[in-house]
Amino acid sequence: MKKIFILMLAVVFALSASACRESEKNSDIFIGEWKISGAQIGDRYIDSRLFIELGVNEFESFSLVLEPDGKAIISSEGQQQETDWQENENGVKVGDAKLEYRDEALWIDTEQGNLRLEKAGSSDEEITDESSRFREEESDAIRPEFKRAMDSYEQFFDEYISFMERYSNATTEEMLSLISDYADYMTKFTQTMEALEKLENSEMNEAEAVYYAQVSARISEKLMSVVG
Repeated sequence: MKKIFILMLAVVFALSASACRESEKNSDIFIGEWKISGAQIGDRYIDSRLFIELGVNEFESFSLVLEPDGKAIISSEGQQQETDWQENENGVKVGDAKLEYRDEALWIDTEQGNLRLEKAGSSDEEITDESSRFREEESDAIRPEFKRAMDSYEQFFDEYISFMERYSNATTEEMLSLISDYADYMTKFTQTMEALEKLENSEMNEAEAVYYAQVSARISEKLMSVVG
């Protein structure tokens, strides 16, 4: 199953390794292990613990280790990659990726959003205002009506995809009997996509935003199986 934000982490996994190390000394503030502490999606910051609770396991397993000799080790879900890193004017460059250093954290900018990395071993007192604000608000619970709506949308797409698979593999005679159903599904498909778009533009709390992203990712993967 495709995972949410896997393209975010691909920014790091796709780093190219250099043949030699940089000779200049890097700042001690960057040396050590860095873990994902959250993600900035639009104007909403979501703590990594919420992603982990909802099963986005790559957030928990990911780590970036910057060593004093200029070696960087990237780990996630049992896989490990080695490349080089060096300090630059805005933060660090790891392989081909540039990570900006601000608010005592490293940021990886991607098209899907911005991942925030904090140095492992930070005490609760050292965690930034954004993370502590998440703990205080506890991100609010997913509203039952919101979850019912998302679950019903996903159920429709399961039915739609099942029908499209039958329709695609039908004989000419069978296809003729499915024509009216096909028209109904096309109407429902358009209505459901419009409802999802409206929901995306509505006010969602952090938990709902993550759940929306999860369901949307599953729906997208299912639709790809039909068009692919």
